[in-house]
Amino acid sequence: DILSQYENITFKIVTNGQEAVDEVLKENNYDFIFMDINMPVLDGMEATKIIRDNNIDIPIIALTANALKGDKEKFLDIGMNDYLAKPINIDELDKILKYYIIEKNEILLDDMIEVKDENINIKELTKNEIQNAIDITMNKMKFPKKVVMKLFVSYINGAKNLLIKYEEGLKTNNLELISKSAHDLKSSSMTLNFDEIGQLAQIIENKSTNNEEYEYQESYEIFKKHFSKLEEYIANQS
Repeated sequence: DILSQYENITFKIVTNGQEAVDEVLKENNYDFIFMDINMPVLDGMEATKIIRDNNIDIPIIALTANALKGDKEKFLDIGMNDYLAKPINIDELDKILKYYIIEKNEILLDDMIEVKDENINIKELTKNEIQNAIDITMNKMKFPKKVVMKLFVSYINGAKNLLIKYEEGLKTNNLELISKSAHDLKSSSMTLNFDEIGQLAQIIENKSTNNEEYEYQESYEIFKKHFSKLEEYIANQS
């Protein structure tokens, strides 16, 4: 079973659409549902309609083989959230899990981050600190190392785009753009256990949202060094 490789994921398998509906109506605290389109008794689309008619908004991911053009749009129209083709590709499954589990955790972090010191002294990132962040992430999420390393690569790639926007904000004195960039950097950094960088991003978000003066350029340089060191380390691991 593919899901068995993820130690922190508990799951229940049912054999038909009616059982899926009964289970969700009885126990609606699941993080998401993999819904096979072709099931006996009730197919996946009928089961999804019943679940949505009961005002249950758990994300539902359609599973189907031999999908036809336009099927994905049809699934989304009836209330499904995403689509995964069978046979299941592990990379595509990883993307689904990242989106519906990890980004959910990032959203929760928004209300949890507390900045204790606005004069944070960010030292240059060391190899030990990077490896420690990787180890902590693996222990917390219980994902295979391959999946965790993909998360770090995704973190780096996303940060590159955010820093482009941040730099544009600096050049145009657009604090709103800086604030949005810092907000996303904060959540992703804290999720992958780079707490000091996350706290610095929180300070920048707060300052720029309130139109306050701050060392935005200096902080930008700190971010660039952080991700440059991280990218170099991750590249040497592959």
